[in-house]
Amino acid sequence: MANLIIIAGPQAVGKMTVAEELRGRIGYSLMVNHDSIEVSDKIFGMKTPAQRELNQSIRKSVFDIAIKYDVNMILTLVVAFELPEEIEYLNNLKSVFEKSGGKFFFVELEAELETRLEREDAEKYVEWFSDFKMTDGVGSSSRVMNVENEKKFIQATLENNELNFAIVNLENDELIGNCGIKNISFLHRIAELGIFIGIEDNRNKGYGAEVLNLLLDYGFNYLNMNNIMLNVKSFNERAIACYKKVGFKEFGRRRESYFLNGKYYDDIQMD
Repeated sequence: MANLIIIAGPQAVGKMTVAEELRGRIGYSLMVNHDSIEVSDKIFGMKTPAQRELNQSIRKSVFDIAIKYDVNMILTLVVAFELPEEIEYLNNLKSVFEKSGGKFFFVELEAELETRLEREDAEKYVEWFSDFKMTDGVGSSSRVMNVENEKKFIQATLENNELNFAIVNLENDELIGNCGIKNISFLHRIAELGIFIGIEDNRNKGYGAEVLNLLLDYGFNYLNMNNIMLNVKSFNERAIACYKKVGFKEFGRRRESYFLNGKYYDDIQMD
C-alpha cells in the first residue's frame, strides 16, 4: 500500500523546504506542483485545454504507478480552497489512496505575506538579474546583485512613491516577472511604466501585453494620470513590438546613448 502526504500553501510559504526535509527523513518520493505543469506547458502551451488534460493525466499516472508499486508519495500543491473543484480533487485523491489501503495526510503551511515576499521575491530577482539575456534588455547588466541588497531594494521601493507589482501566473501561482508605475506626479498627472518577464520560457505568451493593459487601466482610470511613458533600448525589438501592440508610440529618441557589448544603441521614449 502507498501513502500520500500533501503539503499545501501559498507561494513562498516554504512547501519545497518542508517537502525536501520530509523526503530526506522518511524516504518518500516527491512530486512538486510545477513538475507536471512545466512538461504540459512546454508541449501544449499554458492554459490550453490540451495542457490542462495532459497535466492531470501526468499526475494521475504518477499516483496510479505509486499505488501499483507501493511507493509512498509527497505532493506539494497550491490550493484555492474557495473553488469547489479544488476540494473535489483533494477528496478524490484521499479516496483513491485510502481505498488502496494507504493513508492520506494533508498539511497546510502558513506565513505572513511580508515574510513570503521577502523570502521568495528577493531570491528569484537575484536569479533573474544574474542572467545577461534578461538584464541586457532592461539596462542593468552592470549592476551586481545579491539577496541582501535586493531585499533592501524591495523595501525601499515599498517606502517610496512607486507602485510595484509582482506578475504571477494564476495557473500555478508562479512568480514570473515584475511591473510598476514610478515617478508619479499627481500635480502634472504624469508617470512612467516599467515591466519585465523573468525567463525566456514565459515570454512570447501574451503575458506582457496583458499586464501592460492592466497597468494602463489602473494608471489612467484609477490614478487619474494623463500621460504614461516608458523607456526602451532600440535593440529590444520584441519589447517595442509589444508596447506598440497596446498603443504606445515613440515620441523621442536619444541616439547612441547606451553602450552594450561593443555597440551603441538608442534610448527610445514612448507614451
